Order: sequence, then C-alpha cells, then structure tokens
Amino acid sequence: MGKYETIDQINEAKYFGGLNYIDSNRIGIQGWSYGGYMSSLAITKGADLFKMAIAVAPVTNWRFYDNIYTERFMRTPEENESGYDENSPINHVDKMKGKYLLIHGSADDNVHYQNTMEMINAMVAADKQFDLFIHTTSYRGINNLVYDEWQDDNQDYVNKKSKNTIAYVHMKNMGGGELTKFYEDLMSAEAYKKGLILDLRYNTGGNVHDAVLNFLQQRQYLNWKYREGKLASQSNFSYGNKPIVLLINEQSLSDAEMTAAGFKELGLGTIVGTETYRWIIFTTGGSLVDGSFYRLPSWGCYTLDGKDLEITGVAPDVYVGKDFKDRLQKNTPQLDKAIEIIMKELK
Repeated sequence: MGKYETIDQINEAKYFGGLNYIDSNRIGIQGWSYGGYMSSLAITKGADLFKMAIAVAPVTNWRFYDNIYTERFMRTPEENESGYDENSPINHVDKMKGKYLLIHGSADDNVHYQNTMEMINAMVAADKQFDLFIHTTSYRGINNLVYDEWQDDNQDYVNKKSKNTIAYVHMKNMGGGELTKFYEDLMSAEAYKKGLILDLRYNTGGNVHDAVLNFLQQRQYLNWKYREGKLASQSNFSYGNKPIVLLINEQSLSDAEMTAAGFKELGLGTIVGTETYRWIIFTTGGSLVDGSFYRLPSWGCYTLDGKDLEITGVAPDVYVGKDFKDRLQKNTPQLDKAIEIIMKELK
C-alpha cells in the first residue's frame, strides 16, 4: 500500500505547480490517519515538490498497524518484506527537505502511538528538523476537540453578530446522541432567542430526521400563565413561529439530506449553502450460514414530486459557497448570510 497513491500525489503536485496561478514553492499536503501516511510519504518521496506536510496520526510502518486490515492487502511481513519497507515513511526520512508537523494522540487505539515514536526516532537519527504536537487523548478525542472548538467559535460568532438574538445549533450526525443534544440546546436558554440557525454542514447522517422536523414545526397555539404571572406560549418551544435558516454543504450526507428535503417541503425556513452530497441510501442486511454478515442498498428516498435524492441531492434556496481564500482568511460567508436573512425577517 502507498506506492501508487504516492505517485499520484507527486504527479498532482507537478501538475498544479505548472499552473501559472500557483506558486510551486508553496505546495503543501495535510492528512489524517491514512491521509497522514500519505502526507508523510509525500514530504519524503516527493521532497522536491512538497514544501510542507501536516500528518495527524499517521501510519509510519505497516508492521505497527492492525494486521487484519494490513495483511488483507500486503500479506505478512515475512511474505512481503520489501512491500512493507519500501512504503513505510520511517525508511525515507533522509529525503525530507520541507517543514513537517507531526500530530498524534497518545491514547490512540487505532493508529498506535508507536507509529509516531518510531517516526521521531528516525527523524532524529537522520538529523531532520520537525514540529511535534502530542495530545493526551485518543484518535477520536483529537477529532472531538477540533470539532468542539469549531462549533464554539460558530456559536460565539452568531451571538456577537446577532447581539444574542439568534440561536445556533450544529448536528454532526443524525444519531440518537446528537438528537438528545439538539433537544437540550433548543430547550435551554436558546429557546428564548428570536431566530434559529440549524447547521447540518459536515453531517454524516443517521435516522432522526422525523424527530428534528417535528420539533422545528411546533407552532404557538395558546398562551397560559400562573395567576398574575407572565403569559407563556404553548407549545413551550414554538420554533415554527420563528425565522429559521438551515445550513447545508457538499458534505451534508444521508439523513442530513432527508432533513433538508423535508425542511424545504414543509416550508420551515430558508436553506443556505451549497448542494448536498447525494449520498442518501438505506441498507438492510442479514447473516450467512458461515457466520458472516452482508449489507445491501435497499431503500430509496424521493421528494413528493418524484425526484430521487441520491441523484439530485438538495439544493439551497440561497447559494453561498466557501472557497479556499475564505478558509485561509477564516471568513464565514454561509453563517454571515444566515444571520443576515434572519435579522431582516426580525425587523
């Protein structure tokens, strides 16, 4: 593994470096897990092209990785010694020229920390400079820390721009845990805000669309109060009476697409962003006599006018992209548009 993928990465760098609007002296690569492995090979085998690499939890020697996965493709080290050695980054550090940032969680139970320690040993032995960032957490833990920081930044941004009048909730998937968090967020102090941004960008799907949509379409139908107290709404959480913007992008998958389609059909608000991924499929499976298990695509999902969401995806009402320049400058054009739409409706 890794041989032909690295050749591809090197050829891509050559191609992009030849374009008149790209500085060939500023080409970098970043990846996580297998992507970190690719980044590590690119900065070594492709040292003349890649000037910088960030590798998060990289496999640096296939002898240290899960043998069920590795030996499926490479057989055992005894059977394929050269295959293991020729495509392990630790054996190519002498070629490294550019800047290299190595990141790993010391409690990683997937790509074991040993991979990074061996890479460090090899680079020190080869007298190579590198940057190192070790988190005392697991593989998933690093990802969760990055996600929490991103979500908190978005929340703070919306609070500041809207003067604390718009609630913001992100769902990273459509599973039970995220549904519980969705309820907790929107039944807390956020319930008293005047508008809502529901963010389904980078959502990997699940199957709670019905619960989310039912909650969002609750409307006020009565007022009540205790003796001389203040009037309160029934239902308690009347988001159906508030302006709502749903954010989607090209990484909104599966049940996030069903939720977006339902949101649009029910007229719950405005959808902002880019078209969804078109990855909407439901599977069923069963066991075989040898104890193995299979899954097959079984269910399709269609709009009321007959469109197959796996073919069409869901298009936003207001298209707002986010390009590489936005990422570099930390611009938030999709959030900005969502805030703008709600604030106009609240006037």
